[in-house]
Amino acid sequence: MGKFTSGFGQARGLSPDSLPQKAERMPRFSWEEIKELLEKSISEGFEAELRLGFADKAQEYMLIIYEDGCSFGRCGRPEEQTIEWFDTLDALYAAEQADGILLERDWGKISWMECLDFEMLGYWE
Repeated sequence: MGKFTSGFGQARGLSPDSLPQKAERMPRFSWEEIKELLEKSISEGFEAELRLGFADKAQEYMLIIYEDGCSFGRCGRPEEQTIEWFDTLDALYAAEQADGILLERDWGKISWMECLDFEMLGYWE
């Protein structure tokens, strides 16, 4: 497995204590809705970074769409980071990820989502 190079989770100083606040302000979206927003963002030239937290995980995860594929991985300190690359969002959704996450099965366990790209593009507030 490759590594995230951004150190995104570490740079934000995230802790499990911050998760309930995010969960309280997070609207719920289905996979199909999120997939549509990701595809819309890449069609507009934005490689959107969707940050996710799961109710049964202390870690933060990130799904990123690119022009030629997408990735999913665990954020954190460099030694904790993981990344998996996929040709399509559907392939990512159906594959087991870091820490045994299977989005197809575990979508309902997402406790919060955040995507600054979606906010900048006006997709959500």
